[in-house]
Amino acid sequence: MVVDLHGLASPREVASLMASRILNCSSTGNPIMPRVLLIFATALFAASLCPPLDAHADGKIPRHSLRSRRSPDAIDRIQAKLEVGGDLTVVEEGDLKRLKMSVVGDLDYFERSLAVSTTPETPLRSIRHYQQVSAAIQIEDNRFAPALPEDRRLIGVEVDDAAITLFSPRGPLTRDNLDLIDLQGNSLLLDRLLPNKSVAVGDAWKHSDALVAAMLRLEEVSKTQVESKLVSVRDGAALVEMSGTVNGAIQGVSTEIELKAKYQFALKAGRVTWLGLLIKEKRSIGHIGTGLDVVARLQMTVTPGATAEALSDKSLTGLALSPTPELSALVHRSSKGTWELGHDRRWFITSESADGLALRMVDRGELVAQCNVATVETAGKTKPVSLDTFQKDIQRVLGKSFGQFIKAAERSDEAGNRVYRVEAQGDVENLPILWIYYLITHPDGRRVSLAFTMEGALFDQFEQSDESIISTFRFLPSNVADRSVQTTASSPAATTAASPSPAPVKSVR
Repeated sequence: MVVDLHGLASPREVASLMASRILNCSSTGNPIMPRVLLIFATALFAASLCPPLDAHADGKIPRHSLRSRRSPDAIDRIQAKLEVGGDLTVVEEGDLKRLKMSVVGDLDYFERSLAVSTTPETPLRSIRHYQQVSAAIQIEDNRFAPALPEDRRLIGVEVDDAAITLFSPRGPLTRDNLDLIDLQGNSLLLDRLLPNKSVAVGDAWKHSDALVAAMLRLEEVSKTQVESKLVSVRDGAALVEMSGTVNGAIQGVSTEIELKAKYQFALKAGRVTWLGLLIKEKRSIGHIGTGLDVVARLQMTVTPGATAEALSDKSLTGLALSPTPELSALVHRSSKGTWELGHDRRWFITSESADGLALRMVDRGELVAQCNVATVETAGKTKPVSLDTFQKDIQRVLGKSFGQFIKAAERSDEAGNRVYRVEAQGDVENLPILWIYYLITHPDGRRVSLAFTMEGALFDQFEQSDESIISTFRFLPSNVADRSVQTTASSPAATTAASPSPAPVKSVR
C-alpha cells in the first residue's frame, strides 16, 4: 500500500490519516499492516508534538553569533592546496591559440595576526612564515616548478580595503615569488566573510564589492552577486555556503567569475577553520597576460592556537612589519645572472631571452609604457662610446619617427658605472611619442641599454619611473662564459629599439 503524503499540511494530519488506514486494515483481517502503520502513525504524531528543527521549546528559532575571536599576536597554522586546470589563450602570428595548462600547489605556513578587525575601514596585518611552498605548473609539454627561496619565507601581509600587499621584511621579492604566494582566498580575509549580526539557519548575507575583489584578487568589481548562507549548526560548528557571480577586471582586462564555496566556523574557538573554494573564470587577453578559461579549486585548513619560533618577538626584532615602497618593490635578475634591476608592481615582464627583457607598465588598467632592456656588445676600455655617438645612434634608429632631442646627460653612479640618459620626442602614426634611452657601462666594459617608450600624454602618469628603475640597476659578478653569449648588436640604441614596443606604438623599430 502506498501512502500519498502530498498536500498534507502537517504531521498531525498524516497521523490522523494513518489511524483511519489502521482501522480499515483491521477490518479486512490483515494482521501485519495494522502494526506497521501503527508504528508509523505513532512516530508522526510524536513529531507533530515536537517543535520545528532548530527551534527552542518556546517555538523560537535559535540565532547564532558567528563573530570572530581572532586576536592580535594569535598564531594559526594554515595548510592549503590549490588545483587549477583549463586553457590559456595567446596570440601567435595574429591568430588565437589555446594552450592546455594545469597547476598544483601546496602551501603550509604559520600566520601571526598583528592588526585585527572585522570592519573594512580598518586595515589588517599579519606576518607569516612559510614551511612549504611548492608548485607544479604545466603548459602543454612545458613544466615549471617555481620555489620560494629560504631567505624570503618570512612574509608580511597587509589588507587595506580591496588592496592586498605581500612583502618580505628581509628584502624584495621577484614577480615569480609573489605569484607563488599571492593566492585567491587569502587566509587573513576569512573573518570578513562572517555576518556582522546573529543569524539563524537559512539566513543569508551579501558580501561587499571590496571584499569580493580582495578575495578573488581583482582590481575592480563592476557587478557582483555573491552571498553566504548559514546551512547548518551541529557538533559545535556552523557550516556556511557561499556562491555567486562576479564581473570585474584585473590589470585592465575584463573577467567573468562563477564561484561556489563552503566554510566552517568553530563556535567555541570563534574562528573560520576550513574553506573550500571553487572558481570558474573566463578572462580576456590583456596588455600583459594571456586569456584564461580555467577552473580552480582551493582547500584551506586553519588551525588556531599554534606556535612558531620564527614568528616570536625575538625573531622579528628589527624587522619592518609594515610594507614600505622599498620592500614592496620587485626585483628581476637577468637570465644569465649578469645584472639585476628593481621595479614597482605596476611593471610586468612580458618576454625574456638570454640577451634582453621586455616589461610593460600597467597602471589602473591602462598601458602606460614599455621598457626594453638589452645586453650590448662589450665596449673597449680605451674607446668608450661618447654621448654624442649614442644620440646619433638613437636618431638613426628612430628614423622618420624622430622629432627632436629634449635632454641628454651623462653621469657616474655610486658603483662607478658610466650612465648616459637621452630623451627624444617624435610621433608614430600622428601620435606624439616620448622615448627615454639609457646606456650603462661597467668599468670592465660590459654594457646594458634600456629604452622606455610611452605616449607623450602619459608622461605624468609615468611618474619618472625610469629613474626608479635605473637607481636599482646593478651589474653582477660574471665570468667570460656569461659574456660570450651577449649580443653583438651594431649599436646600443639598435639593441633596445628593435625590441617589441607597446601598443599603439606598433611601428617603432
